[in-house]
Amino acid sequence: MANFKTVSTLSLRTYYGLLKNNEARCIAFLAQLTNQEDASYIDAKLQLEHVKKSLQAASEELEKRNDKLVFSIEDVYKLVGQHDSSYCSVEFFLGTTAYKKYGESAHGLVWYKKKDREALDIVIANNNYQRNNGTIYLDSGSQDKNLNQALQYEGFEASDIKALYRVGGEKSKVYKQPGIKEIPNTINIEIDSNFDVIANQQYVLAGYLKMGSSLPFHDLIIYYRNLFLFYPEQIKEEEINLYLRNQDKTTYTEEADYLIHDIKVHEKIATEEEFKHWSDLLKSRSEKRMDYIKQHLGISSKVIDNMILNDTKKYMTLFQSTWMFETETLEYLGPKACIYWDFERFIHIFLRHNPDFFIPVSTKGQGTHFQYNFQDIFRVAKIVLQQLRDDINSKLNLGKPFVVNGHYYNGNHYQIRIDPDGKLMQFHPLD
Repeated sequence: MANFKTVSTLSLRTYYGLLKNNEARCIAFLAQLTNQEDASYIDAKLQLEHVKKSLQAASEELEKRNDKLVFSIEDVYKLVGQHDSSYCSVEFFLGTTAYKKYGESAHGLVWYKKKDREALDIVIANNNYQRNNGTIYLDSGSQDKNLNQALQYEGFEASDIKALYRVGGEKSKVYKQPGIKEIPNTINIEIDSNFDVIANQQYVLAGYLKMGSSLPFHDLIIYYRNLFLFYPEQIKEEEINLYLRNQDKTTYTEEADYLIHDIKVHEKIATEEEFKHWSDLLKSRSEKRMDYIKQHLGISSKVIDNMILNDTKKYMTLFQSTWMFETETLEYLGPKACIYWDFERFIHIFLRHNPDFFIPVSTKGQGTHFQYNFQDIFRVAKIVLQQLRDDINSKLNLGKPFVVNGHYYNGNHYQIRIDPDGKLMQFHPLD
């Protein structure tokens, strides 16, 4: 193909792809030869130079074409976009907008809005799909935040792509795949049974306090409770009054009272009287929380009684959640905010979106289900919040709520809403 002017763009695109494959084979073959004086080495080098010249000529001709589209938005989705965690490298045509903005190439994960992913999924189901130009968005994970921001939110035109490579093997497709999922790249680490809970809590919380991070009041109660019980020489009277006691300064707040006795029981230092007091607190708290669950689901005590008799497993799942859950910080952001959820938000999310929690006779209905086991949902929430950390922090620092409808992770789009004070109000899959 000495004269490309008479060749259709479709044929030229195909020829360009063949040349790229041939170039890779020539480079690989040449790398196996060590004697540069050998005739086979010289021939291979000449062949590579010939391929490179042909590639350059084809590339220059393609750049002149108005209908140059080596990779359409449909092609990109089919090759790398539909496969989760398929890292790719993209090369741009010389002189294009993408080339001027991002340089010769860019790399990362292609990402999509929910509606675009759904539309492309339907299109590529037909092998003879129509090919179109459009904007490609890339999450490069670059340390250059401006570059990463531009690639992720401004993107580049598919027509600017000269070459596309998938890094590593083809990953399995998890979008809209049914069944229970596992969190990718999970490594299970066994913890010593002698793990020091108190020391670990103090190490973590003290570290965040020294860095000036914002902590929810629940974390502060735990921190000063530990000082009060186990390091009394490190706590001041005014701190005890501020974080543990009621305004009368003689009795504990309801939350502090429970957490003080709970850790004493856990550490096996509670007296018989303290153990009984803890049992009474636990019973009272469980009753209040079960009342909240009944109200939230629109069910009566009779439904709970029936569940005890006929669905013990579901009842135990519900019951354990009423006394085991503690307010939890999901992500420490900085001096002005952190993300946390309390019992009411936790139970709202799980009652509506975890099939193990849902009660069919509920008058409130149920939303889309998490495709994870109970314990993994906690981890998924933290992973997604970590991915959105910078965007969330910028909103909360301005005293504004954070809302996103359709953040994609491991085959599901998630709706997230966080109040200005950092409380996680909504977190659930949309599909």
